[in-house]
Amino acid sequence: MSILAITLICLCSSGKYTGAEVSKQRAVDTIFSICPQRFEPITKRRVTHYAIVQATTGWNDHYNPVSVRAMKRQDKAARIQAILDERFPKPPIPLDHDDPFTLLVAVLLSAQCTDIRVNQVTPALFARAHTPELMADVPVEEIRTIIRPCGLSPQKAKAISGLSRILLDDHNGEVPQTLAELEKLPGVGHKTASVVMAQAFGVPSMPIDTHIHRCAWRWGLSNGKSVEQTERDLVRTFPKDRWNELHLQIIWFGRTTCPAMRHDPDECTICTWAMSKARRAEEKRRRKR
Repeated sequence: MSILAITLICLCSSGKYTGAEVSKQRAVDTIFSICPQRFEPITKRRVTHYAIVQATTGWNDHYNPVSVRAMKRQDKAARIQAILDERFPKPPIPLDHDDPFTLLVAVLLSAQCTDIRVNQVTPALFARAHTPELMADVPVEEIRTIIRPCGLSPQKAKAISGLSRILLDDHNGEVPQTLAELEKLPGVGHKTASVVMAQAFGVPSMPIDTHIHRCAWRWGLSNGKSVEQTERDLVRTFPKDRWNELHLQIIWFGRTTCPAMRHDPDECTICTWAMSKARRAEEKRRRKR
């Protein structure tokens, strides 16, 4: 396997220490956290801003770190994309479903509810009715009883019943394949419609959930003012043909490595280099509120 030289930002900018003295442990920790294959720090020459190490891996060139301040948005995005590809090469869809209709219902139920809970509830619901035609015949109160563990059951039950009837009346019992038509359905907002477009029909979309919104802000890819702004920033940053996969990859990364609570940027394989000092300080202030 070829040897790739990795440049890591050093802990010290003065020139009175060697790379081995200043940043050997930081280099070891960072490389191992990103790609835990065997590696060996070997350089001991004197440096000022950088420590040079060598890693015995076949990393993509996007893993070559550069100064965070000098890193352009596209360079940062490429490096993030490479890390996500390494961690989640084939990210699964979190919500269990069999077709566009069951996915639509599952995504609707996931509003202010965990995917785990939704996956616990939908088997009973879909055993009762798994098509718009069957669902339209189920009394709203019965739907509400089944989906109660998901929260907001009165509104969600009415929405599921209502959209099932609309699909029958206006779309021949099929889930529409345009964002505009999906967003006309009861209980279906932009995020829900985008998920269906991406995961049911393969149309490039970048649905923004809480994990993606949080990670994009931490990584300096968006200012975090709104999910709408985050979506605009991400679709401008990443290649269109990667949106659907990246949407899932960032969700899984946010859940497993970059959680909302008890998050240590120095332990996160992306935040450790992508999260600025200002955003680290801002996150600490938010936690104290």
